Amino acid sequence: MPKGMRDRSRQPMCRCWRKSLSLALMLMSTCFGNGTAQGESIRSTATDRYFEGLLDRGLIDVAEGEAHRRLDDMFLRPRQRTEWRIRLAEAYSRHAEYLNGEERQAFWNRATQTLTQLLEEPGVVGQELGLWQGAKIRARQAEVLRWEGSLRSDDRRFRQRSSAQVLVIIAEIRETITALESAIPGAERRSRAQTADGELSSPEMRELKTRVEALLAFALVDLVELSEPSLERSEAMHEAESRLKNFTSGWSGDPLTWESRLHRIRLQRIIGDVEQARTLIRSALAEQPVPDWQDRFVAEQVRLELAANTPDVALQLLLDISRRRGQLNDELRTLQVEALLAAIPIAQAKEDQSLSEDLHKQANQVASQTLGPWGDRSRLLLSQAEENQRYGSELAKQMRSARATYFDGGGLEAVGLYQQAAERAVALNRSDVADEFSFTAASILLEQKEYRQAVEELTRMIERSPSGLRAADADLLRAYGLGQLYEQEPTRTRREEYAAALDRHRTQHSSSPTAGEATWLLALHEESRNQWTRALTLYSEIASDHPRWWGASIRIAVLYSQILDRLRELGQPVDAWEDRAVSDLSARFEQPAPVTSDAEAARSRCEVGVHLARLWVRHRERRYPEADRVLADVFERYQQHLAAHPVKTIVPSTGTNTTTSTSTTTAEDPWMTLVHVASQLRIVSLAGQGKLEEAGQVLDGLATTSPRAMLSILLGLGEMADGIAVEQQQGLGRLQLQAARRVETQRDALAPEELRRLDESLAEASVAAGEATEGIRRYRKLLIEHPGDLRLTRTLAALLQVQPQREAVTESQRLWQKLMEKQTKGSREWLTSRYELADCAVRLGQTEEARKLLGLTRVIYPELGGPDLKARYEALEKSLPTAGKPPGGGGKSGLSIPHRNAPGEPL
Repeated sequence: MPKGMRDRSRQPMCRCWRKSLSLALMLMSTCFGNGTAQGESIRSTATDRYFEGLLDRGLIDVAEGEAHRRLDDMFLRPRQRTEWRIRLAEAYSRHAEYLNGEERQAFWNRATQTLTQLLEEPGVVGQELGLWQGAKIRARQAEVLRWEGSLRSDDRRFRQRSSAQVLVIIAEIRETITALESAIPGAERRSRAQTADGELSSPEMRELKTRVEALLAFALVDLVELSEPSLERSEAMHEAESRLKNFTSGWSGDPLTWESRLHRIRLQRIIGDVEQARTLIRSALAEQPVPDWQDRFVAEQVRLELAANTPDVALQLLLDISRRRGQLNDELRTLQVEALLAAIPIAQAKEDQSLSEDLHKQANQVASQTLGPWGDRSRLLLSQAEENQRYGSELAKQMRSARATYFDGGGLEAVGLYQQAAERAVALNRSDVADEFSFTAASILLEQKEYRQAVEELTRMIERSPSGLRAADADLLRAYGLGQLYEQEPTRTRREEYAAALDRHRTQHSSSPTAGEATWLLALHEESRNQWTRALTLYSEIASDHPRWWGASIRIAVLYSQILDRLRELGQPVDAWEDRAVSDLSARFEQPAPVTSDAEAARSRCEVGVHLARLWVRHRERRYPEADRVLADVFERYQQHLAAHPVKTIVPSTGTNTTTSTSTTTAEDPWMTLVHVASQLRIVSLAGQGKLEEAGQVLDGLATTSPRAMLSILLGLGEMADGIAVEQQQGLGRLQLQAARRVETQRDALAPEELRRLDESLAEASVAAGEATEGIRRYRKLLIEHPGDLRLTRTLAALLQVQPQREAVTESQRLWQKLMEKQTKGSREWLTSRYELADCAVRLGQTEEARKLLGLTRVIYPELGGPDLKARYEALEKSLPTAGKPPGGGGKSGLSIPHRNAPGEPL
């Protein structure tokens, strides 16, 4: 997809609720009350209170470590061992509060497994406490799902999935109640000695069962809040109400009583019985609970007023408690943000813009002071309010539902929701919003590889709003979709449709930044079709202030190299193209064009510089000083890039020595590849100027770096040096061979693939140094180790072909024949191998065999692979003696070797 085409309107909310979820369970002590407080009548100890204190303060690692330390004590009493295993499970469940996704689930699983092992072991003292702890953990999970659902209220799929999970949790809590009920008769028969040893008495068992029943009631309320209206929801609502009534009239000193009252109030609010909820709140506050409980009841009171759309009353309640306490807790601050935001539409309806702005300012200020998950919820409310302001409440809700579905993995379902939202926006005369939703839908379709549907969606959008704010982006994205269809179905029709769409975009949206992007895509398209000159022209049209300018500059450099190589291969003049290339790349190398980042600019500039230096080295006038100047600039910029990195590396300088710098670059780093090529060019430039001693000094310096880096520099050095004088080539080859042999002393530090590269470098360097026999020996060994490597086969065949020994040429003949058998008949590669086969026959004096090969090939394949190869065929055929005339020449080997170019060299 083109850079910058992805719509970001789908993203803002996800970070808020995801961060909230990672901390949501921090509220569980508020929702369930302190674990010790709930269980104080079940033999709560000072150790329990200490451990709970660690967990409440977030010292989870300390708590887990303490539990493990105690459990490692072999002298721990059975009842104490049970208690510490339960505490460890509790620590794991609290640890999950700070995590998300799979990590969070992993800690829930650890907690469950710890309790499962406890319950499955026979004869464990106080096993029933494990059932109680398991129910607490499962109820906490239900509360988490309810909290997540409140954050993702527009995500219907998530809420449905969560309600299904809560149903499972409720079923498990019911099983715990049944298990405790079944264990009560056995507890009644326990002796005093057994209870003294740690077994639970029957009153304690009944208390456990009661508290698990309360957890069941709380989970039922969570289910009611998560679920959509249904018979199942109604049954859960009635059961929750019935069970909560049993606890709300309990002892006022028991936290369970207050927790049950809160859940009952919440249930009445959820089902819409506002008056009953208000009555329950007044009754609870009349008993003057401790401040923490008062705050929680006031929070429910505020939620009731917000549900009744009376934010002024809600704000007054918060103001009253703030005056009494001096400040609000985080939950009440979040409700204050919600109330302030709810008051904004009322102010706007009264056309009081000043009040509206003041309310929004206050909401932002309060949210900035709110911490933890409540703070995240406050910011989420602010973001939703901004969306409501931007889209209108109806469209904002549709958009959030579509976005939530997308982030929940429902890509194509989200597309449908975005399309519905777009249709509704059109009906409301909000074409700008409709375009945004359509663009997002199309982006998702492209992501899902539904290219045809994406093109259709964008076409409808463009036809609906041809002059819209997103028309240019949509048109470019549509062209991109057509390009992807062409990739899937590479027909002429698809190709022409894609190219025409890009050309049309460049014309219709010439003043838009997307025009440059369209030019980039069209240039890439033409380059992929080997239309190099057309691609070169297009890349050159990209403006210097466009982000693609440096990328285009690199592609231009590559294309110039390809064009020049091709012209040399065909034996055609290169001067004009060579002058054009060095002029164009020199101007680009010097121009300070803006890019996305300075690092990208520096590396891109250096890449263009390396291409330019190669052009100067291979220039018809061998412009080595210009190459040196460019390479000096490249190395200087590279050293600037390394300034902040601490690992030693060796960087060639522009003089005769090497420069030690620091770097963290690796072989995979694009910078390192550039430096390796630049080092090769520097060595070749020095050798080309006859400065073999200086070239040797550079190689000596490079040899002190890692053998891997040295290999990257040595490989291909001989090929790059083809353009310099023959006497310098051989001298450079000797230097290359010396360096390769130094690397060979470190073979143990190299991987198998690197060892192969070393052996190839040694073979290549041996040939370049004039040690053909050694080079042939090494190439033969490589080919034995890699018999299927066609490149090695071709290299060895060409090397043997020019040797004076008849046996060498005969071996070359066999290798060319082997290559032909693995190549496609009639292909250029096959025709080249057949030409070399005929040349071997000529060299071996097999004139008639050569004549047959050449003549038959010319008859069957008259074009002979192109003008250049055809000319070589004709020249070889003309060099043959006429029928009946003995071949001339021939030495001791008996070979007849007419004057000709080396294999593969253009005439």
